[in-house]
Order: sequence, then structure tokens, then C-alpha cells
Amino acid sequence: MKRFPWWVPSALLFLICCESNPNPSSAAQQISYQPFVDLASPAFTLDSGTKLTILGYSGGGPSDTAIIYFPFLAINDQTGDTLRILSALISVDNEDDPLKETFTPASTYNMDKGVREVIFEPVTENQGMMLELTALATGKVDTGIVTTLDNSKKKPAYVAINHSFPILQDPRFKTVVGVLRFKQIPW
Repeated sequence: MKRFPWWVPSALLFLICCESNPNPSSAAQQISYQPFVDLASPAFTLDSGTKLTILGYSGGGPSDTAIIYFPFLAINDQTGDTLRILSALISVDNEDDPLKETFTPASTYNMDKGVREVIFEPVTENQGMMLELTALATGKVDTGIVTTLDNSKKKPAYVAINHSFPILQDPRFKTVVGVLRFKQIPW
């Protein structure tokens, strides 16, 4: 497989985005939510700690009644492969206490801040429990407060589909589900 220089996918993505969505503010009006089970059947896995560079993000809003996965388009820094990452949570390292991270819904990611360097982590059991917490839909939750959860009340899961950013739905991209961990605050 021929590999392109790192800047080629970014340049192509920029051209596609500008062509398909000349008015970025209209993107919020073109988002729908489809059941996670219908869209996410990733057989592909990615190692914990894999460094990625984000190229694009679907956008969309949080929900108090459902878990929303947001597609990110990213380049694997080691292999140069372009991947679609489905993420419901993003996190930021806690410099004061390395054993704690601050988690927030992926909907809070702000592409305009320019924070694109990220570490991929598979969803752990604790993160899966946090997805079920209603507080995650509207605010930040520190891992220190997560202690118990009634698993009988699982929320339905959906994937945000941004129809003005069709490259995020391209089936040729390998898809993986996980949490994106940032060193800087991306919201």
C-alpha cells in the first residue's frame, strides 16, 4: 500500500470539507443519530496508547437519555493509516494526580482550539460505567466520584452522523471504538 506524506490526508480533508460544507454553522442542522448497533461493527482493534492526530470531527449534541458516539477522523502517527474513531468520552490527564483523569462527553470537543494530538485507549469497565451516568451528558465527571452503577438501567447508544461531512461515513476507513485522551484541554 502506498503511503502519502503526512500532510496529504489533511489537505484532501480540508478540500472535501470546504467543498461539502461551505457554511460550517449549518453542520449542526445536518446531524442525525443512528443506532450504534447498526453502524459500529468494528473488527479492527487498536493498541492502548496509540498516538493519533485528529483530522476531523462530526460534531453533535449530548443526550441525557442515550449514549452518543461521535466519529473522529484521525491518522495513526506510527503507521500513517487514516482511521475513524467512535468515541463517547474524551479525557484530559490530571497533572496534580496522575491516577485521575477528567472525563467529558466527546460532544465537548472543540476543533477550533487546535488540540489535535491524542492518545487512543480502549473503553475500560470503569469508563463504560461512566458512560451510563446522566451527569456525563451535561458536564464533566472526575473518575474519583465513580463508585457504583446499576447495570440494569443501560442507556441506548447512537452514533452522530454529520451529513455535511460525508467522509466520516466512508466505509473504507477502519473503525475502532475507544476513548481519546488529551494532554491539553480540547474544549
